[in-house]
Amino acid sequence: MERGTIDGLMSYVGTVVSRDLQQIIRYGTVAHFGAYTVDAYCRTGWYDAQPPDLRAALDAAGRALYRDGTEVMVGVHEQDYLPAVVEGGVELVEPSGAELAALREAVEPVYGRWRELLHAPGVADRALHAIETA
Repeated sequence: MERGTIDGLMSYVGTVVSRDLQQIIRYGTVAHFGAYTVDAYCRTGWYDAQPPDLRAALDAAGRALYRDGTEVMVGVHEQDYLPAVVEGGVELVEPSGAELAALREAVEPVYGRWRELLHAPGVADRALHAIETA
């Protein structure tokens, strides 16, 4: 962007701040482009091999991490990252409802192609619903 090779990027705001990109970019779009969560993962085979009491403890810890970790990170996002971006001189633009509707209409073919590639009825729709309601 500094060299004019690219005009823009799509990035998580934490990445912008951690790489000091707020000194380079001029505009940022404030909109819901995905889900924001803190999660832990493990291999299914390993999890399935654990005794029921350990799986229950892992499930409880995972729910707590998801709930509490996500809450903390949203706070960091709102109290640290966004102010740093604004202080760096980035103008934040919030699209209107009509503009967001036009964006959704424009990307619908991408969703359609994604549904085709998954070969699993309902999976894409459940994932998109989870993103939209996060």
